[in-house]
Amino acid sequence: MHIDDNRWQFIYGDKSSTYLLARNQFNLVAADASDNNDFIHSDKLILIDRTGNIRGYYGGLDQSAIDQLIIDIKKLKS
Repeated sequence: MHIDDNRWQFIYGDKSSTYLLARNQFNLVAADASDNNDFIHSDKLILIDRTGNIRGYYGGLDQSAIDQLIIDIKKLKS
């Protein structure tokens, strides 16, 4: 995907650990879909600061939420 990994941090690992993290730490939905090898997950974006604190949840399909996320990122950077 040509993603600059100096700017992003992605969660990866085995399925059970990733699901546990999503459910128990981020309080998000993560489950196997019933009909294929896909999984069900939240549309939420989570802003986490450098110390690991969750600073906000944002609807990934809501433009006003995305706009607020951008504002909040800029606040954290300053």
